[in-house]
Amino acid sequence: MTRERYERLMGRFRGPHERLWILCFRRAPYVLALGYALLCLYVMFVRRDIAVRVIGVPAAVFALTSALRAAIDRPRPYDALGYTPLLPHRSRKGRSLPSRHAACAVVIACAMAYASAPLALPAGAMAAFICFSRVAAGMHYPSDVLAAAALSLACSFVGFCA
Repeated sequence: MTRERYERLMGRFRGPHERLWILCFRRAPYVLALGYALLCLYVMFVRRDIAVRVIGVPAAVFALTSALRAAIDRPRPYDALGYTPLLPHRSRKGRSLPSRHAACAVVIACAMAYASAPLALPAGAMAAFICFSRVAAGMHYPSDVLAAAALSLACSFVGFCA
């Protein structure tokens, strides 16, 4: 994407409701993380038979994503293209590919779906919103988010279906 496309996309979220969008973009990962923490407690005490997978697969995806980010060290779009992202951020160079927020959101949604089918739709919707928000806020390239989602889905397939 170009600087102009990012600015046009972010422009849709600027204006009178900008603070609300920023709040939604920043808090959505915490909402999903809280749901995942409750799920972990549930599987540790009630569904011990799946606890290792529900806790281990997301942990493995987090570690793998972190290692890939450090190895690839791709600059973030706001650094490479020179614009101000929608979300306040710490100035850190690189580590854009893959998006750790997106990877964790997708694998957590898969863990929730694996543990309890009724959680699949709300968790999947929240993960999709988090993935969208990373691009819409100008924090990641679309390819960062797509790579993270693909990595999470592949690891989830292996971890939950094997």
